[in-house]
Amino acid sequence: ADRVKQGFLASTRADELVCPAMEVNRLEAISDVTATVKAATKGLQGQAFKEAYDAATAKITQACTGSEGKTTRCDVVDLYHGGQYKLYRYHRFQDVRLVFAPEQSVAFFGGDPDNFNFPRYNYDMSLLRVYEDGKPAAVKDWLPLNPAGPEAGQAVFVTGHPGSTQRGYTMAQLESLRAHD
Repeated sequence: ADRVKQGFLASTRADELVCPAMEVNRLEAISDVTATVKAATKGLQGQAFKEAYDAATAKITQACTGSEGKTTRCDVVDLYHGGQYKLYRYHRFQDVRLVFAPEQSVAFFGGDPDNFNFPRYNYDMSLLRVYEDGKPAAVKDWLPLNPAGPEAGQAVFVTGHPGSTQRGYTMAQLESLRAHD
């Protein structure tokens, strides 16, 4: 079956498709490691800085992951161009299964030309389920899906990576942007 063209819906958990090359990482903790990284790289530049930075972040990451590498992932994240360094600790889910994906014609309706000119009315989403020890993972915190939709006045949070526009800019802002391009 052409699942991109036709879409996919698992009627039961047994019908869910294993995604062998996919991993889901759930952020569990953020800690500040700025002092450690800055101490390791203080006064260094160029290749010496890079080597000290790589060694320090590798040591921090290894200490965070420890012997839990199969279920834990840790990354040192550079923020504000080296102004801060944070350690992100994730729980790794390596058994990921596809539950639902719409057909491409609905998910990509209008394509890129419409995407950048008009509001998109696409169904570009999918549902995945993560498993641990062969069972759906039981996570402490999660966002429930409400098939009935929100009630009037209920807060709604939309996730995604929207593109930017200049529609709300003043004429002076647009002139400034043009002058500095």
